[in-house]
Amino acid sequence: VVYRYMGGVGWGGGFRGLGAPWGPSGHLLRESRFPPPWRPCRRPPCCVSSPNGQLSAVLVRGLSRKLLLTNYSWYHPTRLVSGEGSAMSRPEFDLSVYLVTDTAQCGGPDEVVETVRHAIAGGVTLVQFRDHDLSDDEFVALGRRVREICVSGGVPLIIDDRVHLVAEIGADGVHVGQSDMPVDQARAILGDDLLIGLSAQTPAHVEAALSQGRDIVDYLGVGALHGTGTKPEAGELGLAEIRDVVNASPWPVCVIGGVSASDAQDVARVGCDGLSVVSAICRSTDPKSS
Repeated sequence: VVYRYMGGVGWGGGFRGLGAPWGPSGHLLRESRFPPPWRPCRRPPCCVSSPNGQLSAVLVRGLSRKLLLTNYSWYHPTRLVSGEGSAMSRPEFDLSVYLVTDTAQCGGPDEVVETVRHAIAGGVTLVQFRDHDLSDDEFVALGRRVREICVSGGVPLIIDDRVHLVAEIGADGVHVGQSDMPVDQARAILGDDLLIGLSAQTPAHVEAALSQGRDIVDYLGVGALHGTGTKPEAGELGLAEIRDVVNASPWPVCVIGGVSASDAQDVARVGCDGLSVVSAICRSTDPKSS
């Protein structure tokens, strides 16, 4: 059992200052008893802050650069998230800072490519290519350009909705919503070696997905946290509702919908594993530092 701290973000002595007993690898010892707010992580193995209060190198890249957070255990190390069987061959991923592209907000197709390039240089850890207006041929052409940038930056590429184009683009997986293709059909098309993300708004959505098997999806996108023009049909969820979904989920969770860096502490406290960002990066004149 690996434990993580579910309290607030703070400066100074890290978790050791709270009296947490550490094993040789920097993980909390299994046998230890912890008062609140320590609790078992739902999705071990979960990385935590090291004994000297420093975060893992990947988290520093993915969060400290983008959100200026320290001393918080908010990183599930890519595909070390527990899985069984062939799911373990799926691409590794990190939800910490998850960019979802918007062609109009970026300023056009060429600008999508450049936004992704600069965002990855600035610390984005996962990219979703999304465009509801392009034809399939246009979508594939632009998706392949985005994929080249992701491959060179070492960041997985997820395709929004269009399951039938994932292989043609060479992407690492797909993200589907509740009104898109059912996850069991998406899994049947993609096979066992690619990622599937699923939007969820309620614990019932989690239970429905889980009824298809633990390995049917790989992560959840939960929201909308705030009302957003990107998906005006998405209902706004409060932190309490998001916490309910997180607590029901055996999968890592990123929060979606009108998210900005100022939300990081709040969503971390309710157990989310990352931020899914659209406008805060796509509308920026400087995506690298956004």
